[in-house]
Amino acid sequence: MEKTDQALLSTKFIFIFLLTYASSITIAAFFLASPQTLFLGMRQIIASPSNLITDYVHIAGVGPAFLNSGLLTLSSLFLLRKHRHHFCSLTVSVIMMLSGFSFFGKNIINSAPIIIGCLVYLRIHHSKRQDLLVMGLLGTCLSPIVSTIYCTPSSFNKLIALAIGLLIGYTILPIFEFLKGHTAGFSMYNFKFHYFLFPALGVLLTAQFIYQDLATTNSIFIFLFASTLSPMTRKYGLLAGTMAGLIFSLITRNTHPLTAGINLYNCGFSGGVTVLLLDFIRALFYRNFQLKQFCQKNYHQLIFFEKSLLTKFQLIYRTFFLKCIKNKERHTKKFDQY
Repeated sequence: MEKTDQALLSTKFIFIFLLTYASSITIAAFFLASPQTLFLGMRQIIASPSNLITDYVHIAGVGPAFLNSGLLTLSSLFLLRKHRHHFCSLTVSVIMMLSGFSFFGKNIINSAPIIIGCLVYLRIHHSKRQDLLVMGLLGTCLSPIVSTIYCTPSSFNKLIALAIGLLIGYTILPIFEFLKGHTAGFSMYNFKFHYFLFPALGVLLTAQFIYQDLATTNSIFIFLFASTLSPMTRKYGLLAGTMAGLIFSLITRNTHPLTAGINLYNCGFSGGVTVLLLDFIRALFYRNFQLKQFCQKNYHQLIFFEKSLLTKFQLIYRTFFLKCIKNKERHTKKFDQY
């Protein structure tokens, strides 16, 4: 009973925290702009194509951008609450991501058809699996495609945009379920800082020696989102994590032009492509029995070497850290004596 009570308390606390956050953003909008400005700004946001380079603050102002993010976050929270979603750390990461991208790509109108499509899918196929709904919210990464079609001069643009949004929402959940089993998922499932270091190293090496743009915003952005490959390091080792970071950086820099900015989570998409590509290569190698044995033997030796290397690094780090603490204590004592 104690564990159940703690779980319920944790769920309630997370919901209250997210609700407070979303309410604060919404209320802040009314301090940043007048109601008339907010109304006109929201109209401008809804009417914009909303691809990745669309900055809602630039288009409509700070107040309307805050209001859009707050309303979308609040509506998502109440939708999850209504469907009895179990609020957890995964919910926090999804809601925060949704809220952040609501400043340059997502709005109430272009996200609604995708979310409705998810609800229709859950109603037909998984009426008892409402936990999938939180992942359906990630499907709003494709919201700009709804706005892009909506803004075309065609007479049937609104109807086509609605149909495309519903189709995306209906198909995104089964695709997610399939890919989840193939990719150990986003780093939100299992993130530790030392797992992140090696994919990040791969990104840094690519930026330094191939593109020579280490200090650019694009490189920093890719560097931060390399955390999505943290499970790769955990599962296959440090070298595999570094290689994944190298490939991830190359893919990320080329997929954005291909999607014309309609995929807001381009780095997450590139991370999934990276893992699927590496997993496909591994499967090809393992088709040959002798090659499989050779790879597995060397792989186990590599993992053993990496673990011993990490152990030595941790010992050096701890020793250095303890020395720093002792030196600080000595300086503090000397200062107190004076």
